[in-house]
Amino acid sequence: MGPTMVRHPCRAVEGWRRAVVSWFGVTTDIHDQKQMHEQLRGRTAQGRVLAMLAHELRNPLAPIRNAVQILRAKGRRCRNSNGPGT
Repeated sequence: MGPTMVRHPCRAVEGWRRAVVSWFGVTTDIHDQKQMHEQLRGRTAQGRVLAMLAHELRNPLAPIRNAVQILRAKGRRCRNSNGPGT
């Protein structure tokens, strides 16, 4: 088993001359919280990589799709016109 992660919030207790006479605090085991945070961070990074990959796979198709739309629009104009160039 690895090291345990703990948090130590504490406060100084001062005497009448503002000298520290003791410390008051609580120790909390945050090992499980840290593990969960690391797992979520890994999932977030994995999600970002997958989103970027999906974008890159879709994006190269965009110019081809635009060219097809332009050719279709030109084809409709040619069929609707009386002749070339009109």
